[in-house]
Amino acid sequence: MTDLRISIPRDLRAIKSLHASLATEIYFQAHNKDLPGGDAMVMLGPAANLEAWEWQVESAELAFFAGNRDDWLDLDDQDSDPAPALLVLAYWEDKVRDERGNPTDLRATVERAADYMLGQLDWLVTVYLEVEELARDLRRLRARLEAVLKDGIRLDRGVPCMTCGTLLIKIWGHATDGRDDKWHCSLCEEWSNVEQYMLAVKYAHRSNAPALTAPDIEDEYRVPAGTVRVWAHRGDIKKRGKDGSGRQLYDVKDTLDMRDSSEIIEAV
Repeated sequence: MTDLRISIPRDLRAIKSLHASLATEIYFQAHNKDLPGGDAMVMLGPAANLEAWEWQVESAELAFFAGNRDDWLDLDDQDSDPAPALLVLAYWEDKVRDERGNPTDLRATVERAADYMLGQLDWLVTVYLEVEELARDLRRLRARLEAVLKDGIRLDRGVPCMTCGTLLIKIWGHATDGRDDKWHCSLCEEWSNVEQYMLAVKYAHRSNAPALTAPDIEDEYRVPAGTVRVWAHRGDIKKRGKDGSGRQLYDVKDTLDMRDSSEIIEAV
């Protein structure tokens, strides 16, 4: 089990890191005509692409109840939508928690699931009968994340500078966990650390996302959050599932169309 003791934590940590980069890749794939945000949008979570995800969930439920776990996780079929990282990790976290008698009421997240299984490593590699299948799924999930993110990794590009809009360039640090990586703006000659860069990622994603929470819509487009909720309640704009924290998402295009039409009516 020596190899699994090395590979499982290595893959779990890589999955956490790669998953955190999906928002950046979504920004660069925002204008993908087939699927805004590309496969990164699908892998980011169940709320990312509601129509595609609803179909995938229905298929997943059928496969799950038929006992076909591989079809449910859908990691082998390279031509189909990749399974979201949260779906895979939450599936294994639930199985391990059931085996260990460690139930939780906390909402599943990629980080929480990965950290839980890292904490169970000794038990996994010495006792758990399905550890080989777990390791296989982690290895495949990591490969799928790396494949989805390959363009961003190859170019080492970042989101636009929050000051001038120039694409930031990543300068790799020496730490293996990325804590001393830096991003440089060639125009402003400004440097950003990890925390500053993640803030830029948040704003870049928000400005290009097809669905946002009501507070984010208010911050980005100056449509009051209460108005967004009223429009959704009346059926004037569509709800688009929920984000990873369980917050309701609303269709940005519908919201902007309603805002613009309301402005025209008021002007008349």
